[in-house]
Amino acid sequence: MIAQGKILSGEQQRRILRGPAAVYLLIANADGHIDSLEESSFQEQLLRLGASPGDVGAIFQELRDNAQATLSPLQQGGPRPALLAQAVCDSIRQVDLDFGLATGKSFRGALRQLGLGVARASGGFLNLFGDRINDEERQALSELDQLLGAE
Repeated sequence: MIAQGKILSGEQQRRILRGPAAVYLLIANADGHIDSLEESSFQEQLLRLGASPGDVGAIFQELRDNAQATLSPLQQGGPRPALLAQAVCDSIRQVDLDFGLATGKSFRGALRQLGLGVARASGGFLNLFGDRINDEERQALSELDQLLGAE
């Protein structure tokens, strides 16, 4: 169960949790590799977003508790952007169905925050100066925005 008062099937839960995990993989792997700063940022974002009130916070708490089990199937076979994009769309659709459009809107905002936080985790000169979001991550964020607005 992800949220109080909601009993979801295992498949519904997996579908919801795959969305934020897919956002992380899409953004972090946009430049061809996931570095330790991006991994750390993902964990920090899960903690921060998991502290949010309501169903969105509960979703991110659940993902934090099940991150490896959720990420592993999405990582098998290397980066597959189309599969990850579909996972984001499926997750948004499931949240809308199970929790309503208001929660769905909050969930989309949290996905955007997650992506932006991961993108800002590394980059710039010596990881300290300049624009921390590289061109590949900027493109991935633009594509994420299209996914978030397409639902």
